[in-house]
Amino acid sequence: MNKRLRKILCILVLSGLSFGAFAGGLDNKNGIGTYVFLNDHPFGGFQYERRVGDSNAIGLKFGVSAFYDDDDKFEPLNYNLTFEFDYSIFQTTWKEKIDSRVFLFALVGYEGGIKRDYDNINRIILSDTYYSNVLACGGAGFEIIVFDHLSFPIQIGMSAKFPYEIKVGFTTGFGVRYTW
Repeated sequence: MNKRLRKILCILVLSGLSFGAFAGGLDNKNGIGTYVFLNDHPFGGFQYERRVGDSNAIGLKFGVSAFYDDDDKFEPLNYNLTFEFDYSIFQTTWKEKIDSRVFLFALVGYEGGIKRDYDNINRIILSDTYYSNVLACGGAGFEIIVFDHLSFPIQIGMSAKFPYEIKVGFTTGFGVRYTW
């Protein structure tokens, strides 16, 4: 293959990739990735998102996480299941390269696990206590979508958990998702 033909093919391939890379990310219906809400006891995990409605204004997200480590001295088991609803109040495209949306969200979920009392001096387990809590969060968020598929949501609001541990406080959430 001669040099000229290789250059032409290279330019065509690169230009095709660049136009596809900067398409409208607000039109994507599905997303999968990770998320975390930071408070006194952070929770998060894998998350699947489905956008519904004519303008993709409503987002439904399902999250799950599980961690088990029998050698852990304080919390050998922790898991959670969450469902999040969000409603876009504003969405736009910046110079056809970056999409963004501002949204309100509400999250409900379940958190469970084992709390362990451990004697550090004698190095023995004193007791294991199973716990379960209801999780609830609400607030506002901002999401940036780059390259049509890579989503970075940032959320702020209030969170609560009860009945095993009753706690209410400020929370911040972060995530990374691939959308299609």
